[in-house]
Amino acid sequence: MLELAERAVREALAAGADHADARVVRSAAELLRVRDGATVEAAAPTEFGLGVRALVNGAFGFAAVPGSPRELGDLAAGVARRAARGARELATTRRQRTVLAPAAPHHVAGDGGGAHTPVAIDPFAVTIEEKLALLFELDAALAAGPDIQSREAHLTFVRDERWVATSDGTGAHRVRVRSGAGLGVVAAANGRVEQRRFAEGPVGPHEAALRDGGYEVLAGLGLRDAAVRVREEARALCAAKACRPGRRTVVLSAATLAFVLRETLGRAVELDRVLDEDLDGGGRSFLTTEDVERRRVGAPCVGVEWGARALHGSDDEGVPLRRRTLVRDGVLVGFVGGRAHAGHLALGDVAGGAAADGWWSPPLVRATDLTLAAGDLDRRALLAGCEDGALLLDTVRAWSRGGRGFELTCEVGYEVRGGSLRELVRAPRLRASAQELWGACDAVADAGELRAVGWVDGPKGRPSQAGCVSVVCAPARFRGLEVLAT
Repeated sequence: MLELAERAVREALAAGADHADARVVRSAAELLRVRDGATVEAAAPTEFGLGVRALVNGAFGFAAVPGSPRELGDLAAGVARRAARGARELATTRRQRTVLAPAAPHHVAGDGGGAHTPVAIDPFAVTIEEKLALLFELDAALAAGPDIQSREAHLTFVRDERWVATSDGTGAHRVRVRSGAGLGVVAAANGRVEQRRFAEGPVGPHEAALRDGGYEVLAGLGLRDAAVRVREEARALCAAKACRPGRRTVVLSAATLAFVLRETLGRAVELDRVLDEDLDGGGRSFLTTEDVERRRVGAPCVGVEWGARALHGSDDEGVPLRRRTLVRDGVLVGFVGGRAHAGHLALGDVAGGAAADGWWSPPLVRATDLTLAAGDLDRRALLAGCEDGALLLDTVRAWSRGGRGFELTCEVGYEVRGGSLRELVRAPRLRASAQELWGACDAVADAGELRAVGWVDGPKGRPSQAGCVSVVCAPARFRGLEVLAT
């Protein structure tokens, strides 16, 4: 398949491209869902296709086609010529000439160099019967006890294989495998109906906690214990009091903070948003290119890295992923961009952040591999430092942006009394700006509390693209945040 990508690059150059890159993508997924004791979804979608991007006279053109390996071999030349022709036509309308940063040619094999996700148990080799047995076991645990109106359990497995070639001489093959699960339950009592989920990332009842790895990932999720916990919390929420408003100390769980980190700082450091090139989805960044090494975006305990895990080897422009610091001691020190941003801006090593949803999409800038630097407190010490009446918030229920920043509503909150979690409250709402939130951070839990969280990111670009997000976070404490009435 790499030879096919290289052939497409040669055809684009022969058609007049100054630069070209091509991706062959083979993806497979398996989706299983059980709802109220019955199987309601069993799907195994697959995709195979070729995408070619050509640069002509400072403008990019893109073309793509699906097909089998044999069909793609016959179609590669036509797709490459179409990409070059589109670039040539767009070049007459461009306002600024696209200049790519130089990239040394390299080769990344799929069986080494961090380009292949380590997998202990191939999820696609596990039988459907075994997977459904797990789902029905979880469904039974969710259904136990009174007041339960509906419940759902689902599994998701994704395998994405890519071959990337560029006219610089780069050839990269990478395989990423992700596995995950989600649970949801609805309870009704005391005149109230409440939902509780086990999920990570964006809002919605069908989102799975997707992590890099094979079937063994499910064991690390603690699904059986989670089923009992969300069932009992859903029932308890039906009798819980509303969250008390005011300025409060707030502790965000690792999964909730991972989502907030991605939405506040992760999106803000994407250079296409900084430069107003792409305002869809997350909107305009509050940062500028002059802020590097100057602007404080958080408290001194806040540090953020990008590319620390680098499980997928290189980005979709063929640039190797490696660790870069974005925020150090609360100060912005870097951005995430593609080769065009690195070519135009004197901002150091920003390339490597280009990712495409599939063979059908050109690469967009995405800060999708973030790590929040761990602190020096364990969970017990983090809570012990909270005054009575502080809140621990868990599981994103609703998220919105506005003129003042954002509002976050969580499914559940726990009031802290005497350094321990006590009374449960329903639908706690938090309002802050990104800088207000991170400026209020006074402690992050230690490395023993770090948790890898993954999900499918929200839309960006036109046509809209999704992205796979991986964030490593520990719980953190924030002082004096505005908590709104439920």
